[in-house]
Amino acid sequence: MTIVDIETQGLTDEAFATLFTEAHTAHSFTEQPVSDETADAIYELLKMAPTEMNTQPLRVTWVRSREARESLAEVMNEGNKAKTLAAPLTAILSMDTN
Repeated sequence: MTIVDIETQGLTDEAFATLFTEAHTAHSFTEQPVSDETADAIYELLKMAPTEMNTQPLRVTWVRSREARESLAEVMNEGNKAKTLAAPLTAILSMDTN
């Protein structure tokens, strides 16, 4: 069975492609700020993702100011520094092990 043979649970071909076969990581950003409402909406979607035994370990730290992103970039892999500094908002995804 190939991926195209799998039942898509009512997704249109366009939605399936957007989610799985054509999705990619963003490497460039506009200078437009990301509102708190948009960040909240992103979190509302991502908190619904399945987790092991419904433990909900995800923690999100939003890094918005230039100064905070510069501090973060100091400890990042060289390949990610420029993207982080250019982004209007960075999300650090971590896990609560307790």
